[in-house]
Amino acid sequence: PSKVINQLGADIVRLWVASVDYTADVRVSDAIFKQVSEVYRKIRNTFRFLHGNISDFHPVNNRVEFKDLREVDQYMYMKLQEVISTVRAAYDRYDFASVYHTINNFVSSELSSFYLDIAKDVVYIYGEDHPDRRAMQTVMYDTLLALLKLLTPILPHTTDELWAYLEHETAESIQLTDMPEAVNYPEFKELAAKWDKIMELRDDVLKALEEARNA
Repeated sequence: PSKVINQLGADIVRLWVASVDYTADVRVSDAIFKQVSEVYRKIRNTFRFLHGNISDFHPVNNRVEFKDLREVDQYMYMKLQEVISTVRAAYDRYDFASVYHTINNFVSSELSSFYLDIAKDVVYIYGEDHPDRRAMQTVMYDTLLALLKLLTPILPHTTDELWAYLEHETAESIQLTDMPEAVNYPEFKELAAKWDKIMELRDDVLKALEEARNA
């Protein structure tokens, strides 16, 4: 372990430990560590993107209430609550692999390849106080905070490092904060019914586009 820690850092070793089923024999190799490193890089880059795009956002003064968010922002906020609920339950069962896979899937699929991709057309272009921009920043801020807290037991060095740059959070260390609590709004059921279909359609379109490109 000390050799790998010197090469890759302690957080990647911890992330690998969280990713495996500790109730069975565990395989380990350089290739597996490389794969985990890629997941870590994706998580860290997502943190950087979220943090970079809330630099002018004040979580009290600029916050947009849930009812005033656009539908796509409400849907993303709903997906975040699902992640919080699933991860909290997985921690209670000591099921760290579920924590790893739930957060990895959320970061890769819903966040990076969907929400943060379309966010660039808003946060980069619209005026500072444009309601659409503040709406996305509200979701981004809450998402960053929740993911940092959920990943702190696994990636303490990374989360504590970034916590030091969150000027509006008063706790001296993220280790002194509580896990996020999932919230539920009556609109979630209707949002899920509509937007899950939209996301399925989007997947079909992207697949068709990829096949057409390859051809």
